[in-house]
Amino acid sequence: MSITSTIQILHSRISIREITPSTVILLSFDILKGDINGTLNIYSLKSDLSKSLKNNWKIETGIKTSFVKADNDMQFFDATSGVSIVDQNKTNHFIYEENINALYGNVSKKWNKFSAIFGLRAENTNVTGNQLTTNQVNKKNYTKIVSECRFFL
Repeated sequence: MSITSTIQILHSRISIREITPSTVILLSFDILKGDINGTLNIYSLKSDLSKSLKNNWKIETGIKTSFVKADNDMQFFDATSGVSIVDQNKTNHFIYEENINALYGNVSKKWNKFSAIFGLRAENTNVTGNQLTTNQVNKKNYTKIVSECRFFL
């Protein structure tokens, strides 16, 4: 019998400051300033159990949970007049959150020149997208059950 567990943690941050000249209409010169800040956090925990049985049978089972949060804040300013004014058509602040919980089980059998795997996986997903700029929140929650049947020569 073997048991394995894995913990994964990822934290990422991005920050960009940029001044971009652009030609909109002939003889018109605009200056667009942009501040882009973002963070990405991913946490996951996974544990698996595997047990070999008599006559080349094997049972595997496992569980996994993960959490993701992405926070992206993009602010753009029109600086054509020399004063930076927020450009609401380009500015955007979006937060994405996701939680996935999964449980699986497999049974496999090996014969002389042939093998088979039969399995079942249940997955529950919870997602929230929060568009702070427009005060729009979208949520989606669902559970899926997926079966598996594979044969090998």
